[in-house]
Amino acid sequence: MRFIITFSLVLMQIMAVGQNSKLHNNLTSAEIKPFQIELTLNKTTHILFDSSIRYVDLGSNDIIASKVESAENVLRLKAISSEITQTNFTVITQSGLFYNFNVNYSDNPENLNYDLKKLQTEKERLNSNILFQEFGQTSPTLVDYFLESIVKRDKSFLNISDSSFGIKVQLKGIYTQEGKLYFHLSWQNKSNLDYHLDYVSFKLLDKKLSKKSTIEQIDLKPIKSYRDINVVKSHQSIENVFVLDAFDLSNYKILRIDINSDMLWQSLRVSHRDILKAKKINKLAVRYQ
Repeated sequence: MRFIITFSLVLMQIMAVGQNSKLHNNLTSAEIKPFQIELTLNKTTHILFDSSIRYVDLGSNDIIASKVESAENVLRLKAISSEITQTNFTVITQSGLFYNFNVNYSDNPENLNYDLKKLQTEKERLNSNILFQEFGQTSPTLVDYFLESIVKRDKSFLNISDSSFGIKVQLKGIYTQEGKLYFHLSWQNKSNLDYHLDYVSFKLLDKKLSKKSTIEQIDLKPIKSYRDINVVKSHQSIENVFVLDAFDLSNYKILRIDINSDMLWQSLRVSHRDILKAKKINKLAVRYQ
């Protein structure tokens, strides 16, 4: 009887070790290996990320970090003590990428400037994507691919436009994916002057108030756009795509897209019927490098 009890205890220990080993193996396969970086006291290190920095967490108070004011995707770092033990820091970017760094002190770091955009292929980048609440289960990197695909395909299946003084703005198409609407706009500048764009806004209005008005309107804020457009050069064209949360547009309302510049104010009226023409974005041919 004593032998049976002893054997049972040994077997339970072996099973427990096996389970712990399996868990360890599973975590190892999911490990995000950190980058190794050296910081110093009298010199500043700069890291160029793939997109705007959204989140930074420092492992200790022995290092300091801040975004560069004129560049949202550049982080500067410095050690505040030469006696720091190894620490770490984490960065999450607007594109949803997760970066982890181990930090050691050095009087003379081998490198002071890093461009992380050169490190990973597009397929590798998708493997460490963070999901942001505003995009649901779609990774921000995949949203970027959708935006780029719409612009590169440059298909036009809507004929909603406004032309004034040689400036034509057109809504070329609407796409939908996981509760989001993608609005594909283009600008053509046939004038001899550069066109300076101030803002693009989206408003829900009653049909009877479709003219410029501040009464009974709902402002819709884009979640993301393909690019920031400030200027459309003379005799040039440019494309952009805006992502919005899906909304209910009844037959009694319209969506008005206002485009304001230093030269003029233009607007595009989008009806319920136009929204129903939105194409599913999963049918786009999105290619990975």
